[in-house]
Amino acid sequence: MTPPADPLQGLRDIHLPDPVSLWPLAPGWWAVLALALLALAAGTLLWRRHRAGVARAARRELDAIAREFGGRPDVPALARQLSSLVRRVTLVRDQGSEAAGLHGSRRAAALAQGRRPLPERTLLAMETALYGGDAGVAPPAAAEAWIDDVRRWIGRKP
Repeated sequence: MTPPADPLQGLRDIHLPDPVSLWPLAPGWWAVLALALLALAAGTLLWRRHRAGVARAARRELDAIAREFGGRPDVPALARQLSSLVRRVTLVRDQGSEAAGLHGSRRAAALAQGRRPLPERTLLAMETALYGGDAGVAPPAAAEAWIDDVRRWIGRKP
């Protein structure tokens, strides 16, 4: 047998493999995806528990304020306590919110917006009771309505 004239003619051309596909994913990527989803679910659950804990603590404090007001109706003290509670809940709920640092009608307008608004008339009446002297003191029945408005703003019991 005679060898071919060109020994390279008997070789086949280089065949490249098919390009690597992104789908289906390798098992390691499935594990990374599962861990990411698990972390997202855990973060959401922790965030909701934190928000519920803030609302629960605020409701407890509001109940204590209401009991104290029921025993001794001091409208300016109630206005001071409710205003402080609203400011603190605003700071925790909306971190970096400017509404916590506002006063008067600007604060009332900022808190009257959103998913669960606090009526402007309530905040303005509380500020009038705080800074209006004896002329700004509201009747105890109106002050009871403040407690109800703040309770609705904080949120209902689970």
